[in-house]
Amino acid sequence: MFMVEWLNSVYCVSVGVDATLWDFKEKIMVVTSVRANDQQLVHGGTRLSGNDRPVRSFGITGRITLHKKIQVTVKHAGGAPVSIAVHSGMTVRQLKRKAIDTLGLVFNENYILKRRGHGDHLALDDNSTLAAANVNNDKDVKAKIIEDVEPLKKELDCYLFQEIILKKPVERMAQHLKPLYINSYFDSIPINRVLMHNGAAMNILLAFMLVNLSKSEYDLILIKLTIRNFQGGDTKIEGVIPIDITTGSSPS
Repeated sequence: MFMVEWLNSVYCVSVGVDATLWDFKEKIMVVTSVRANDQQLVHGGTRLSGNDRPVRSFGITGRITLHKKIQVTVKHAGGAPVSIAVHSGMTVRQLKRKAIDTLGLVFNENYILKRRGHGDHLALDDNSTLAAANVNNDKDVKAKIIEDVEPLKKELDCYLFQEIILKKPVERMAQHLKPLYINSYFDSIPINRVLMHNGAAMNILLAFMLVNLSKSEYDLILIKLTIRNFQGGDTKIEGVIPIDITTGSSPS
């Protein structure tokens, strides 16, 4: 007798230890109505594989979790839909990562999954399992990936279209001015000689500093924006990245 958990319910399934895993799945199908071919069994965090293996070979000592294999159709704006094999125990975040890899996109946390049809236009919660998101009984769940950067774009547009005119100080007024460098912590990593510039509209991080912060270009939030450089010309930024900056004492 084995305990099988499925959709917040526990079922008692009787099968001999010398029976094959396939025989076990057919017994589970009788009580859960999940076809044997669609079953993904997990015990102690390990998937049970090998339908010809006897049940005794898996060393099952506790409860078994049943997930249903499903096909999810994902579409990105302007692209063709692709079908992805997943199971109901996966989280929406895991599905999103798999979809982004399948579609050949660069991973970005701003991507969100939305269901299509059924009048449901809300984004799926990244931390929810597919079962909790009510996709466990669907054979083909249509979803689309959207890059949700509108709040950030609106914030940066303020800098882009707001012109500020500052009068250049005369030479006598600027004789005492010298560059001000301070020591800071970026995400708890000490950084020496951080230039303070009161006239800058945003914080600027040089590309080579990403390596020092154990980050890469894949951590950047892509956005189309051009800024004015120190020489008065235009420079295209590679992206923006959130970083906790601490000045003074070392963060605890």
